[in-house]
Amino acid sequence: MQGLNAKRGIEATFEKVILAAGLPARFIQVRWGGNGAAVINDVSRGTILILPNVSDTAEISKVQFSNLVGYAIHEYGHVRYTQSPDWKAAVDAAGKDGHLLHRLINGLEDPRIEQCVIKSGHCANARVLFEALLSSILLKDYKGGDYVDPNDVGNIAFQLAVEGRRLNGYSIPCAPVYQRSKYGRAIEQALRKGQSCTSTAEIIDVAKELLAAIKDQQQQDQQQDQQQDQQQDQPQDHDDDQRGDQQGDDADAGDDAGDGAGDDAGDGDGDGDADGDGAGNDAGNDAGNGDADGGGGGGGGSGKGEVSIEPSDSIGSVFADAGVIDGFTAPRITSTRKTLTFAEA
Repeated sequence: MQGLNAKRGIEATFEKVILAAGLPARFIQVRWGGNGAAVINDVSRGTILILPNVSDTAEISKVQFSNLVGYAIHEYGHVRYTQSPDWKAAVDAAGKDGHLLHRLINGLEDPRIEQCVIKSGHCANARVLFEALLSSILLKDYKGGDYVDPNDVGNIAFQLAVEGRRLNGYSIPCAPVYQRSKYGRAIEQALRKGQSCTSTAEIIDVAKELLAAIKDQQQQDQQQDQQQDQQQDQPQDHDDDQRGDQQGDDADAGDDAGDGAGDDAGDGDGDGDADGDGAGNDAGNDAGNGDADGGGGGGGGSGKGEVSIEPSDSIGSVFADAGVIDGFTAPRITSTRKTLTFAEA
């Protein structure tokens, strides 16, 4: 369908969902001028949904239209069910850990608010829209294997966002990876607790517990790395050399005894030197092998870097790649409908 008609349909859908929720009187707008999806919910300005500046003349496929509606309804979920002040206060109080805590909250909150939208019945096909949207995001650059590196801390939040939706009953096109993560137990506990949360405040508490578990694991990893570095810095062949030297001394003693015993001295010399030197060489070889083994390791899968959690984070690039954005670098705010005022019910 043509871009203008798609935009009108999305605006109408958003307005119907807002009204179905029985929200109080407010101005409802959809602004086509952002580089992503976002929502502004203010008493004086009303509810403003911001979406990318889709060209009025662009040809919008059914998949693209469905995804745009999915983005809009997801943002409505935040308007209706997320307590933003609690979220902001928790992140501010976290200090240097604020960025990671924000992402963990987001990763747990997204499945919760989508499930709230589904159960509310305010949008009859919400689950279908959310499921299709997540599949589109996951499959965009997917080439098989892990959809993210399981051990990358930057991707724990994304795993929460995906696996929380899997627990919501969504059909996910990629297999879970958190079971193979060193943070796997903590992730699983957070997911299970997140399923029973009924507010953003409860989600924040779960996210804080997960953050503490992540930091504990990182501290353990750091201690292990330090211990390995210390072991590698020590002369690992010290004890083996001592054993070889002692055996060599015993061989020399046998040599001396053999010299004092006439014909038997030759046998003592040969046996003693052979055993002593052999043991010393074996010890040296063992020590060399120990150094080589200890110096190995490292590497591992590179995986993807920090992946966006919110479906709305990827909307700009997805539609820019599709060539349907009008003035993406310098978007202009447009609206296909007049701002509507709805009376108090």
